[in-house]
Amino acid sequence: MNAENNLTFEAVNPAYPPLGYVISSSIGSPTPEKIAQVLQSYQQPNQFLIGAFSSKTLIAVIGFELNGMQATIKHISVVDEFRNQGIGKSLIHSLIKDYTPSTVLLETDEESVNFYKKLGFMCAPFTSKYGMRYCFSSNNGSNRLL
Repeated sequence: MNAENNLTFEAVNPAYPPLGYVISSSIGSPTPEKIAQVLQSYQQPNQFLIGAFSSKTLIAVIGFELNGMQATIKHISVVDEFRNQGIGKSLIHSLIKDYTPSTVLLETDEESVNFYKKLGFMCAPFTSKYGMRYCFSSNNGSNRLL
């Protein structure tokens, strides 16, 4: 069964108690202090969190910054037992549908490259202090994404 058919998507308050657990897998070296710092950053203007809920339980989240018509995905995380069911794709679709950015940007590691390529993002590899990273972008005006 594909979980994405039974989900609801809604804004999540950064203080929502289960959020730290759900978002932690998208944070490098997620100590309690670092998780708290990341969640606090989403209390700033133009910072948004959309949660995917299954039976009122938060199972995934996407965090992004919106600057004009450009959205920058900062975090996307799906709880382990719900991965590979289309939920990450549904979160990105929800961001695009609800906020209508003309461009979506993100940076990630090699582990997620194929996921974003399958969704239609354009990829540019680069080296950073964290090693090999990948910058992705999309132009939603063409409706090619997803």
